Amino acid sequence: MILTVAAVFLLGGLITGFLTGMLGLGGGVVMVPLVYESYLHSGAAPKAAFITAVASSLAVIVFTGGYAAWTHYREGRLDLRLVLRMGLGTVCGALLGAHFLLQVDNGPVRYAFGVFLWIVAASMLLPRAAARPHDASISLGAQLGLVLIGVFMGVAASLFGIGGAALVVPALILFFGVSVHRAIAAASAMILVTAVCSSLNYVLTGWHDPAAPAHGIGWIDPVAVLLLLPGALFTTRIGIRIAQGYSGRRLQILLMLFQVGVGARFLFS
Repeated sequence: MILTVAAVFLLGGLITGFLTGMLGLGGGVVMVPLVYESYLHSGAAPKAAFITAVASSLAVIVFTGGYAAWTHYREGRLDLRLVLRMGLGTVCGALLGAHFLLQVDNGPVRYAFGVFLWIVAASMLLPRAAARPHDASISLGAQLGLVLIGVFMGVAASLFGIGGAALVVPALILFFGVSVHRAIAAASAMILVTAVCSSLNYVLTGWHDPAAPAHGIGWIDPVAVLLLLPGALFTTRIGIRIAQGYSGRRLQILLMLFQVGVGARFLFS
């Protein structure tokens, strides 16, 4: 039984890294259910199992997001100005999301987010903003919009452990005219920011909480992290390389399909 769980976690890590590299997503949609179900089978309360799954997923995303962001930066696709503006908002959003999850039942929140993801996926069919040169200046209104996106991303990351990039990539494409490949690069960097903020928050809030894992670092399960991480780091760069060979339109369609699938999981799981 233990070997089976370990093998499933290793496989989940491989899928996580691939999604992070190819679409700029954190891969929490794979990791959260794995950790959640393993805790339920061990007899944990559903809410404690869900919070542990979210926190552990975010801890893995710190490493995969950081690796993906560094690779994009080294290859010249990362616009740090976008990351800075969104990062200002995501710190606040991460704190709000984690506090909210600890206070309420996660069921209605999951359903609402599933519907929201379907709306985001449908928005990908709307006309996109005019293409924006990489070195173009950012207006004050656009800067405020980026901060707002960061807030949403931080909230989503803390509530669901999914990194929040499923919101960032379409927003940058539709409203700011950023190319798909550069939007994915920015989302990878934002994954790192949101995951670090959210993970630290779950460490602090779970440190003295009796419902947190007995062997955990706050709400984070280090065993789950260590099982998921090797595969995730291995396939992150593979996903990035494959994405570079795809057209922007094809990546946009893949992202839209992924959002529909993630939304369905939150609605019907």
